[in-house]
Amino acid sequence: MKLADTDIKARLTTLSDIGITQSPTEVMKLIKDGHIPNLLNTALAAGKIIVDPLPVLESRNNESGALGSSTLDLELGVTFEVLSVPYEVVRIDDERVIRPFVVDCDPGHSRRLSLQETFGVTIIDQSWIRFTMEENDVFELSVGSQVNAFTRQIICLPHDL
Repeated sequence: MKLADTDIKARLTTLSDIGITQSPTEVMKLIKDGHIPNLLNTALAAGKIIVDPLPVLESRNNESGALGSSTLDLELGVTFEVLSVPYEVVRIDDERVIRPFVVDCDPGHSRRLSLQETFGVTIIDQSWIRFTMEENDVFELSVGSQVNAFTRQIICLPHDL
């Protein structure tokens, strides 16, 4: 099921509707003071929130961790849903690139294949298809296009969050 932002706004009108008893000012103070990571770590340890597989939360060896002051970064997976328009798979600079079909006369690009010829495509409905690309493939997102991308993590939240 796809849930539009307008549906969320119609259902949730106040912070108390989602179980937050603090005022908006207090919530912003929690974020500003860096308490969200601690609250998230506590919820993860207690099993109230489940993230599987759990990304590296803390920064290590000059690499930033997945846990920000008010965010949890998730890893992009390799399964995508796109509008059912012509997509092609071409080789550009030794990379396999998935992109909407374009007129491209560059002789350096190898033979084009359709998305359906390259990947197993699942038809979701008349206007959407799903495919899973390989780990090192490049998906070219064109301006104004919409793509549903799946994360590597599965997240389980309690009903009161």
